Amino acid sequence: MDIRAIIVEANSLNIIQDKGFRILKMQKEVENFVADECLRLASQGTRKPRKRPDLHSLPTWQFNCVWACENEFFRCLQRVNP
Repeated sequence: MDIRAIIVEANSLNIIQDKGFRILKMQKEVENFVADECLRLASQGTRKPRKRPDLHSLPTWQFNCVWACENEFFRCLQRVNP
């Protein structure tokens, strides 16, 4: 998975949703959360991510990071096994 692409996508979603650039002040938190989420997805060893019951209780920036991670997860699977 391309973690840089995920971070750019997550930042874009958060900037659009928040209508501001506050998210850029918390880059380290975003990067750490994305890395953890990517490890969670990769460790599942499956073509379908497990449900996240906590997803809607997450802060918006984390929700957008999860969404961006899952998008890249599926793009990566398609690149590896078309």
